[in-house]
Amino acid sequence: MIQAELYKNLLDNLSEGVYFVDCDKRISYWNKAATELTGRAEDEVMGFKCADNILVHTDDQGTRLCLNGVR
Repeated sequence: MIQAELYKNLLDNLSEGVYFVDCDKRISYWNKAATELTGRAEDEVMGFKCADNILVHTDDQGTRLCLNGVR
């Protein structure tokens, strides 16, 4: 197993949701736990940006971070 496959296998089998974004802040990786936690399948989120607000990230005050500051 090459190193990249090993890391993907590890990430896919975590119980925590993990996703990566590329330099343009587009979702480029989405693990199985992220699907279980959000109810959104990988093919529903891949290529979208945080600013598209498909994931609602908020701070302690309820401010939507992807709409107010995260670029």
